[in-house]
Amino acid sequence: MFIKKIKWDIVLFAVAGIFFLMTLYTYYENRELKQSAENVRLRVEKLFDGQTNIKAQDNEEYTSPYKELFDANKDMIAWISIPETNIDYPVMHTPSDEQFYLHRNFFGEEDKNGTLFLDRRCNINDNEDNLIIHGHHMKSGAMFGSLPEFLDEEYKNKHSQIYLYTRDEERVYEIIACFTSKLYRQDSEGFKYYEYIDLNSAEQLEAFNEGIKQLNKYSTMPDFKQGDEFITLSTCSYHTKNGRLAVVARIKNKKFK
Repeated sequence: MFIKKIKWDIVLFAVAGIFFLMTLYTYYENRELKQSAENVRLRVEKLFDGQTNIKAQDNEEYTSPYKELFDANKDMIAWISIPETNIDYPVMHTPSDEQFYLHRNFFGEEDKNGTLFLDRRCNINDNEDNLIIHGHHMKSGAMFGSLPEFLDEEYKNKHSQIYLYTRDEERVYEIIACFTSKLYRQDSEGFKYYEYIDLNSAEQLEAFNEGIKQLNKYSTMPDFKQGDEFITLSTCSYHTKNGRLAVVARIKNKKFK
């Protein structure tokens, strides 16, 4: 009996040791990934003479503060920023190889953080009805790691605007919805928010409106009208297999070049 107890204690000690080592490894890995993301950010900032979160004043002609970045990497399609959050990144677009930046940074180097990228089916210059931007849900908080914060309506109210800077425009979006969902099989039923890009028909717009309204975590949401433009930030969620979390915002105003 005494020997069995010793053996059981050894097993418990070993399990505790393994758990401790795994926790320690995760902590240092997340810290390293966070530092890696910050290093890339600093390198990117050195490429342009400007600051993030720059907004054009009323009646002021828009001049992109990120011109040097667009010139440095032709794959960059926009810069996205949510003031007073860590979301302040370039957005890439490679339609022929959509996931090229899934595990690469702005400079094309291998990086687990990846870089935010626009869905291959979207065209930012054609005023697409709904622009879908994908990014990793990093536990370090990098990329779209902080999107789950927007499930809290009070947090959203304090960080309600998304700024998207293209070569020729500054677009301001108002966040109106946040919800969790999942990737559905092609032949299965369910609201596939990631399929709603062209909203030209009244039926498509209504389905998009109702689908989001059913899932939305916020107490209120405006009804959509024809001509509305949206941006959807999409990332992984771990509440279910193939889970997804999405933040949806509607255009508020634009500044043109």
